[in-house]
Amino acid sequence: MRTLLTGVPHALAQPVCDALLGEGIGSRVVRPFTSLAGYGATPPAEIVILNDGDVQRALLVAAECVLTLSCGPAAEPGVDLSRLASGLRVTCPACEGSLDPRGGVDGRVTCVCGARHGAVELIIAQHGPEALEGCTTMRESSGEAATLMHATVKCVRCGHALEGLARRGVCPECGRKFDKAVCVLQAYLAAEFRA
Repeated sequence: MRTLLTGVPHALAQPVCDALLGEGIGSRVVRPFTSLAGYGATPPAEIVILNDGDVQRALLVAAECVLTLSCGPAAEPGVDLSRLASGLRVTCPACEGSLDPRGGVDGRVTCVCGARHGAVELIIAQHGPEALEGCTTMRESSGEAATLMHATVKCVRCGHALEGLARRGVCPECGRKFDKAVCVLQAYLAAEFRA
């Protein structure tokens, strides 16, 4: 077991841990013991990983998660409703008429009664999220995370913006080697990982 991040705010700790677990990286959120029993502000937490061999992958996943959360609400994955099973129908909540969710415009379907509904919401409510299984756009496996590539991260030494540069490289301003995952997480990194 190895401490990866420390001083992580409560709102960030669990989503980062969930992202790590989702990638198969054993991790836990460790919260400090307080005698206030839930009163007052929640103290920062630590995130530990269970396998020392997962450090580099864990840093990348945690950085992606921090970037996504810091950029506002998480974007929904792209859904291509034309890829739905051909016989799948949803029922209009207003008149109980049958609707073909693939015939919607901008993700919304209009019933003959005039009611407009979000197709994805109806599919999930009536058939469960598994009905959309083959409809989500697949994440590119180029080895370079798109969010991290275009993130506005700064060199931890000189503060130069590293946007558009590869995930790892040399800062064009000060010549220091950088890893954007480390730059994004600099404020939370455990002492042994700090630059």
